Amino acid sequence: MRCITDSAVRYALGVMAQSASDAVQCAGGSIFDWAAAGWDVTVYAPDVICSRAIDIVGARCGDLQTLLNQDASLPKVLVITTGLHAANNRVKECVEYAVKRQVAEVVFVDARAHDAADGDALSRVLGSAARAFKQHAIHASGVQIDVIDPSEHFCRPADVGSEHLLNSLCVTRPA
Repeated sequence: MRCITDSAVRYALGVMAQSASDAVQCAGGSIFDWAAAGWDVTVYAPDVICSRAIDIVGARCGDLQTLLNQDASLPKVLVITTGLHAANNRVKECVEYAVKRQVAEVVFVDARAHDAADGDALSRVLGSAARAFKQHAIHASGVQIDVIDPSEHFCRPADVGSEHLLNSLCVTRPA
């Protein structure tokens, strides 16, 4: 994988979560890998307070309400925690807009594995560095977890095609 260093051509990836803790528990290892690979990663949460957990995985903090209110373009890829999507109607509207207008790729992430019945379920196997940074970030967020799952679990909205930037994100189908 080639690292893109010019900020003018870096892909922007936004992670929408209920909190910094939610973001690192669901996708902390992948956030670390994407940031290390040159992606411009921002975690958007209702509590705009930037936490050490987000710094540890190499992302920036952004205000969710500002992202949802602005007329500016969305990040190229949106990774949304299922808990936030279920709880926030404005996030649901943003997802619908992004998918229908194809302005951003959208994937959902959850701390649990998805069943095949959930649709287009994907898993991303984490390397040892990603797992280590994720574990430190989770602990920094105030949550104590002894074992980090070796994979993170994603799924696409039902009406989205399967061959897009997710291939660049190294997301693979479970065996």
